[in-house]
Amino acid sequence: MDGLGHFVATAIADHPGESGCALLGDGEMALTTRLALAGLAGRTLDMQYYLWHDDATGRMLARAVLAAADRGVRVRMLIDDIHLTGRDTGLATLDSHPNIEIRIFNPFRVRAWPSWQRLLEALRDGRRLNHRMHNKTFVADGSLAIVGGRNIGDEYFAAGEVANFRDMDLLTLGAVVGEIGDSFAAFWESRLAVPVRTLTPFRPTKRFVRRWFRRMRRFRLHKASLQRYSRLDTAAFNAHLEGLRSRLHWGEARTVYDLPDKVAGTAPPRVAQAMLALLERVEHELLIETAYFVPDDQSLAVLQRLRERGIAITVLTNSLASNDVIAAHAGYAVHRPVLLEMGVRLFEARSRAARREPTVAGTRVGSRASLHSKAAVFDRTRVFVGTLNFDPRSLYINTEIGLVVESPGLAREVAAAIGKALAGDTSFSVLLTGESRRSRLVWRAEGLQVEGLHSEPEASLLRRGLAWIYQRLPIHRWL
Repeated sequence: MDGLGHFVATAIADHPGESGCALLGDGEMALTTRLALAGLAGRTLDMQYYLWHDDATGRMLARAVLAAADRGVRVRMLIDDIHLTGRDTGLATLDSHPNIEIRIFNPFRVRAWPSWQRLLEALRDGRRLNHRMHNKTFVADGSLAIVGGRNIGDEYFAAGEVANFRDMDLLTLGAVVGEIGDSFAAFWESRLAVPVRTLTPFRPTKRFVRRWFRRMRRFRLHKASLQRYSRLDTAAFNAHLEGLRSRLHWGEARTVYDLPDKVAGTAPPRVAQAMLALLERVEHELLIETAYFVPDDQSLAVLQRLRERGIAITVLTNSLASNDVIAAHAGYAVHRPVLLEMGVRLFEARSRAARREPTVAGTRVGSRASLHSKAAVFDRTRVFVGTLNFDPRSLYINTEIGLVVESPGLAREVAAAIGKALAGDTSFSVLLTGESRRSRLVWRAEGLQVEGLHSEPEASLLRRGLAWIYQRLPIHRWL
């Protein structure tokens, strides 16, 4: 029995019909686990991602995928087209391997530089191209899977030089993995998943392929902080998985995912509907950690009903300084006073947290901290971890996926991770002082207090100005 098969068989032996989930809360663990799944897979690798950067970690994982294909593993990669401009040559070359097939989801017709031509196409065909596949899954041998917020790129694995994301994934095995496979199959077989070889006229010669693959196999990491990954081998991968065994939480889990036809507007927003049902079941406490928090009228009404029932609600999201999308912050900021008035506790991640010490999981000293997680804890008994942000784009426009896990143990672990991010100097507590029109927003953190409706601590004057403009534009339902 191969490494993954032995691990899964022994892990599920005492948990028939259940699913095991381990939280991958920091970037190093998340990257090592993906490398382990690629390195130990014996039959199949199915990967579905919104974004796969051509950077150090992106190339490292691509090399691991190529090595798996060289061993005879059947590899399928499905990538959204939004960030693939100019990369058809590399993708087509990788696709030429007899054991690798790459498909592009909802592709642009314009494939080459300059990218302004894609912008023109987006303006002409915006109704279709505005809808993207935001799913992120990594499935090995149909028996182990990773689902969560991380794309493939340096900043998602604490390897970015300028900025790094706090994020969460779940490694899962058992009954729920088949549902994740069903989700992948639905997208892979969709008419919107187009083989890369049909999108580009480039046809690599055998000589070109041999040289390109040779460079890939000899790829050397130039970042000293990542070179330890080059020394990982089968024994190290097996040891890593064994180390995760004790972190598994067992219980009932289910996969919620949008169908690809949501892009065309012919399928309902299933993940949004599942989240609404989870919210309606809350009895005592709701914890939310989300990169983008842009409530629409329906979301505000749900939160208001929960507060009227006495439900304690705490939300951790990005501050203006830490948010990578200023327009998204503007969509949140216009609702901030209303949320505070209804009694929602708001916290905003600090961008400077990682510059002093690595207190935010997934960030490193010297980089700007940002929040990318999408997680919720309901009554500390069930958990959602996935790709769904609490904004209209995730709810109604893009396709999403997530795991709902009934496990007090996992719920406590995720709640503790959120609690750690709320404490100390890693986030601001946002308060509303005064009455009616004289009310003022106050941001408080360890040793710091900032007041004023438009103060937005740690944010530059330019960011504040752009946020002020975006708040006055009717674009929030599309963020």
